Amino acid sequence: MSTNLNITKVMTPQPTSLKEYDPLVKAKEIFSKKSFHHIPIVNDENQLKGVLSFSDYSIALDSLTPFNNIRIEEENERSLKALIIKDYMTSNVAFLREHHTVRHAIDIFKENKFHCLPVLDDENKLLGIVTTYDLLIELSKETFIW
Repeated sequence: MSTNLNITKVMTPQPTSLKEYDPLVKAKEIFSKKSFHHIPIVNDENQLKGVLSFSDYSIALDSLTPFNNIRIEEENERSLKALIIKDYMTSNVAFLREHHTVRHAIDIFKENKFHCLPVLDDENKLLGIVTTYDLLIELSKETFIW
């Protein structure tokens, strides 16, 4: 993999996103049905407001009653409908621009402890998302001699 490769070649384009005032139960639906670990949070103009990670979501779940009783589970579901994403998402996240390279993404990942970078256009509109996993997949396409 060339580190000069444009980030748009390895990103996931048009990722599933949510709005900051959506109920947290919408994130539950995405996390449980898809293998996502990060959900970009956007406003009505598709501009990035933050990211909700599965870890952020888990913190919200931990604040609910942790019992296995069916009635309690129903109560937890109602609580998730009342909680909003804005209260649990990470704001002011690092991001990439569509002209950045894989090298730039690697440098940011090395300096930080997060595993996703939204990709934005010049109007801060969400174009895609790149994760450390995306870079590993791209790297695995290389031919290795053992």
